[in-house]
Amino acid sequence: MLNFNFIMFIYRLIISVCLLQDENQKSDLDAFVCPNLILMEHDQEKYKEDVLQVIQAEVGTKINTTIMEIQHDQTDAENLCSSILSGKIPIIIDFTWNGNDVAQKMSIEAQIYYLRIDISIAPILKFLDMYLERKKANDVTIFFDDDFYVEQSIFFWLNSPRLRLFITTKDGKNLKQKLSKIIPIPSTIAIIANTKNMINIMTNAVEQNAFKIPDRVIILFSDLNYDRFSLTILNNTSISMFKISKSLCCFLQEQAVCTSPENFDIQKTFLKLSLQKFIIIFKSNYWGNYTFPNMHSCNETNQERHLLKLKIQNDVSMMIGEGANIFETNDNVLEMKLSGTIEKFDEDKGDVNIGSYANKQITTNFTRTIEPIRKFYRIGIAEVPVLINIKTDRQTHF
Repeated sequence: MLNFNFIMFIYRLIISVCLLQDENQKSDLDAFVCPNLILMEHDQEKYKEDVLQVIQAEVGTKINTTIMEIQHDQTDAENLCSSILSGKIPIIIDFTWNGNDVAQKMSIEAQIYYLRIDISIAPILKFLDMYLERKKANDVTIFFDDDFYVEQSIFFWLNSPRLRLFITTKDGKNLKQKLSKIIPIPSTIAIIANTKNMINIMTNAVEQNAFKIPDRVIILFSDLNYDRFSLTILNNTSISMFKISKSLCCFLQEQAVCTSPENFDIQKTFLKLSLQKFIIIFKSNYWGNYTFPNMHSCNETNQERHLLKLKIQNDVSMMIGEGANIFETNDNVLEMKLSGTIEKFDEDKGDVNIGSYANKQITTNFTRTIEPIRKFYRIGIAEVPVLINIKTDRQTHF
């Protein structure tokens, strides 16, 4: 007959093992709730702390997140595969400026949900681009107040037929000199800056008489403090002004009524909100309900992972629908929805509202029109490529 103490020892041992297994499963779930692999660019360093803060606030300390810096070379594939195989990766979130083709391809092969969240200034550039279309402008020279915007803008306009030249200036003191070196004269000049820098840039530019044709100049405020910009700075010049709707501030802070903070960063706030919403989906729908199957290779298919991927995709679609004032999608890219107004200074009437921008469309007011730019032709300038007649080679068929 077994000793009572021995029986109690065996019982306690079994309970301890069960509790240990339960704790291990809980740790796996904690790691699963959080997006395990996040892709970022080398110049997005200032956003990494924000990403970790959101994850820390939503999931706590038991996280297993890898923030991978994309190098845009052959090492990306190796590092991605290594990260995927080293942990139970349910999703890949891509914050890079143009998306990573290697990650997209690998996510398809491995049946992992991939989401690119565009945190660039693309919404602002689309606002400008739509106006340039209406003006029938073939080229534009853009002045930024920060080098940080140049690379993300190049990625955005990479496949565009419109010629663009990017220049940075903090205060506009050398703006006239820079413009004088551009030959031929650009058909459109755009300045994208926050209100503080815009005041300095335009004050110096107007004093220098830098703009030979003010009607072709656009100033686009990248923040929501444009009420501090005095029209007297323009000195009665007919410059167009693009302003982002202040309602965006409330939408991003999820408040019905709000005031824009002094240093409100639109890009950073959108990043934090979109990531927070995404993590909440996992906490609500997947905590304790799913375990991610192990992987032995990065191109290994699995029906269980495929079904999980479809479910995540459906939940994200619902999230976008519920945040219709904030989110919109374009080719499976999560973007920030932006609206704004187009105003023009008139010497007789002052600040005149020309139209509005919403849903990627410009609507002019009833009595206002956006006239195409008058063309100035010189030798060597062509609006369209020279006409060519392409014939197929009979032997090569090319």
